[in-house]
Amino acid sequence: MSFEGEDVLALLYDLANQRGVLVPGGADEQAVHALANHLRMDIPPDLREWLLTCKASRVMRGRLLGISPHNLSVDIQAYLDRHPSWVEKGWIPIAIDATGNPFVLATRSSKAAVGTPVLFIDRDASYDEPEYVAASGLWKFLWFLLQHDQQLALLKAHAADEEKWDEEYERVAYWPFDRVKVVAIDPDILSCTDAPMPWEVADKDTERVS
Repeated sequence: MSFEGEDVLALLYDLANQRGVLVPGGADEQAVHALANHLRMDIPPDLREWLLTCKASRVMRGRLLGISPHNLSVDIQAYLDRHPSWVEKGWIPIAIDATGNPFVLATRSSKAAVGTPVLFIDRDASYDEPEYVAASGLWKFLWFLLQHDQQLALLKAHAADEEKWDEEYERVAYWPFDRVKVVAIDPDILSCTDAPMPWEVADKDTERVS
């Protein structure tokens, strides 16, 4: 596993300990191969490594999707069966946020040769058009997602008052809209052209409100 992958796994187990839940083991090679055959596409190397490490999980407020035929709420194949157009796009769903919005790996991205970008889908806008690029690759995305969830859980446990909450929230909840902090960790995100940058979307929303 890569260094980034080790960081992600450490966060995953920290979250599981915080919430008192178990982290499932990985899928086997046969299951990953079966998923690739069903999707009629190759599984990117980083996703293959992740699935062999953790087949699916609900340790966070949302869901990490994987290979879980006995729990379809976290199963990649079941989710794609509901969104067949994603197969044609080369999109593989990998997570669902706390409000039900999916994140997908864009396997046919122009950047896929050096990394597979992760796109955020706003289900209230369109399931077929990405809202923004969430990260330049799977490991960076998982680190951002789990670290964000971990920091919010700690903040919720320790913030004593509303003023303290607002101050600390601005410090820890920077992903994905704080350009400076996100790019410092994931500079390759700037080379992703599959969707707008998240801070560009945030700026447009601010303009519409004002």
